[in-house]
Amino acid sequence: MPQPLASSALRERFGSPATWVFVREHADDDVHALLLRKNVPPEVDLRFAAQQVEGRQKARAKLPLLAANPSFIFPAKLGMEQCSSESAARYKAQLFAGKAIADVTGGLGVDALYAARRAKSVCYVEKSEALCELAQHNFSALGLTNIEVRCGDGIQLLQHTSRRFDAIYLDPSRRDGNRNSHALLADCEPNVLPHQDFLLSRAEMVVLKASPMLDVAQALRELRHVCEAHVVAVKNDCKELLLVCRQGKAEPLIRCVNIHAGRTQTFDFTLPEERAAAVRYAENLRRYLYEPNVTLLKAGALKLPCLRFGVEKLHPDTHLYTSDVLLPEFPGRAFEVHDVFAPGSRAFKSQMAGSSASVTVRNFPLTVAEIRKKYGVKDGGSAYLFAATLRNGERRIIKTTKVQQFCGQE
Repeated sequence: MPQPLASSALRERFGSPATWVFVREHADDDVHALLLRKNVPPEVDLRFAAQQVEGRQKARAKLPLLAANPSFIFPAKLGMEQCSSESAARYKAQLFAGKAIADVTGGLGVDALYAARRAKSVCYVEKSEALCELAQHNFSALGLTNIEVRCGDGIQLLQHTSRRFDAIYLDPSRRDGNRNSHALLADCEPNVLPHQDFLLSRAEMVVLKASPMLDVAQALRELRHVCEAHVVAVKNDCKELLLVCRQGKAEPLIRCVNIHAGRTQTFDFTLPEERAAAVRYAENLRRYLYEPNVTLLKAGALKLPCLRFGVEKLHPDTHLYTSDVLLPEFPGRAFEVHDVFAPGSRAFKSQMAGSSASVTVRNFPLTVAEIRKKYGVKDGGSAYLFAATLRNGERRIIKTTKVQQFCGQE
């Protein structure tokens, strides 16, 4: 196990004080141009400085607190695609509050460092010695004293110890040696499917982070002990699927989570509830139109909104809803309906040709690009057009404006 390093020691090993000054001064520079700079002072490690500038630039949107921390050291190759965002990591940390956890696929350490702020203790395990060393430094630089760093294969470490944890967390790599991305659990590294029972013999709870592209129902079939499935989105962009496993057989709770502007909106259900839900279809469009959060679509909660909120669905395959009364609690965006057009009608062409609007397609034969080209609709503006199929099979374009500040949505 690597020994703790003083924060300054690792910084000095990789870069002189002049190098770190150079990083701060060129934080917004183009990295490729930076590497080609002439007349760089000899005490500046240009390659390392460019590495830190690039890491901070990549992390600004996804990991703003780490990007802004002058003591945080980014690795040479920062895989940001699979790395948890700060918003998702904070949400995930709630699952580990007060627990002793083992993060056996440590990586950059984002999940471990946020878990450590809520958990009793964290054992971070990572195969790469270089990442372990950086993690040891970064945890120390962030003042986290309850994280133990271990270098090695996480599952093998668990196999060679009798130590038990309250929770084990895994985020298997979804890229192979050719940098191809995989969603299926069996194609990830490590493949957790053969180790399900073993992992639960070492912890009361196992939390598996899976690809947001993985089908929820398939994940529930493949994993025997799932008690909760969390579909997590940030600003209505689906980021990850969290599968919480415990011993025992129970109907899994599916939690749809959308994190936006400091607010977490949730919608809980089970698959039997969705299957049994009665759905009402709209004879006519009402005053308001609702677009559900992407997490509901991902999880398959397509009929339950009718039961929970009293809305009507436009069509079995058109996942839009309508009501006469504004429903602020609806998990998604709300729009006020102004006009409904037949796509090729003279009224639509005369009103929308050359105008600007956001366009969304739901169960409609044309793409957004085709609608824009065919009818001359530009991007932008305050209008929102929904091209959709209604209950009777008629194709319509619905002109709306967004209800502002609705459910914390943009």
